[in-house]
Amino acid sequence: MILPRITSFIGRAQKEQVDVTLPWLLALRWAELLCQIVLIVSVWLVMHIEIPLLPVTLIILFEGAGNLFLHLRHHRDLPVTNRMILVILLLDTVFLTGLLQITGGAMNPFVFLYLIHIVTGAIILQEKCSWLITATTLACYALLFYFPPSFILSLIHI
Repeated sequence: MILPRITSFIGRAQKEQVDVTLPWLLALRWAELLCQIVLIVSVWLVMHIEIPLLPVTLIILFEGAGNLFLHLRHHRDLPVTNRMILVILLLDTVFLTGLLQITGGAMNPFVFLYLIHIVTGAIILQEKCSWLITATTLACYALLFYFPPSFILSLIHI
């Protein structure tokens, strides 16, 4: 009799935590997307540095689709679970790795953006989930050293 009350309380607490943090996460994700677009356009048009626009555009479109998905679920009061936020943060890490790999690899000055995913996961999610994000981020960063940008670009041009 007490156990259902406790699990109900925990479930409500997790839902309230997601409800409070989700608008901040959405704002952060939209700002990140806007900054990526401004940086890519600036580097390409102003600095005249060649960037493979198709893969970069595809990555940014996938990120935008994820933002739209979260935005619509939030505004329609559909449930957004911790697991869903975990998957989205993991995908964000993978997408950031793709952008970093295409635009300079491990020496890209924007590798510090990995910290945003780790900190966001640590604030929003449970401890095991934040450790999973940290481990995934470390693995993705290690892959930037393992596969040089020239290798990835040669695969894209095939």
